[in-house]
Amino acid sequence: MKISVIIPTIRDSILNEKCLERQTFKNFETIVQRPTRVKPPGHFYQLSHDYNLAIKKSKGELIISYQDGIEIRPDTLERFWEHYKSNPKSIVGAVGDQYATLIPPVKVWVDPRRRTDFGSFYECVPEDIEFTLCSIPRKGIFEVGGFDEEYDLGAAVGEKELMRRLDKAGYRSYLDQSVEYRSLHHERLTKDWDKYYMIASNLYHKHILEIEQGERRRVDFL
Repeated sequence: MKISVIIPTIRDSILNEKCLERQTFKNFETIVQRPTRVKPPGHFYQLSHDYNLAIKKSKGELIISYQDGIEIRPDTLERFWEHYKSNPKSIVGAVGDQYATLIPPVKVWVDPRRRTDFGSFYECVPEDIEFTLCSIPRKGIFEVGGFDEEYDLGAAVGEKELMRRLDKAGYRSYLDQSVEYRSLHHERLTKDWDKYYMIASNLYHKHILEIEQGERRRVDFL
């Protein structure tokens, strides 16, 4: 198996699966990972936990994170695989805007990572990789121990910390702006999302210092 496409979701994944049916690259599996447990006390999310579950199930050399409500082009998996074969220690992100509706297309948000001064493909900082749509070598995720599930106490940010550990392990981040997606805009699930985002952000700042000082290289969730 060459590619494992992971779709973590509590929403509808039909749009994602329709796009996957049209892919020119055929050697892949799809893992739709829905929440499988009652959240432990104090946890806001279980996204990091669900990512780890899906990664444990995966068999592909290359992991594609493909979050729900995202439309992709037919050559997307093929492009990611070409980048991986060219550089097995590359992590590649795509860019995409948000739409209120896709038919007709009503754009409501433009990806702030879009730029033209470096061309369409260039090395970026690890934090610029959005797990909305990106490719990560499976070997690298296991090397650093997966997502830290402590981030499920808050909202988001856990993938940013994973990226910093991968960077420390020698994996490099790139953006390919010719790999684009269109995502359906959706509201946040709860009104207190910002509160939990701060919880995760504070944890992230603590961990970043530990990574920079060489005290944090791996977690043990895989």
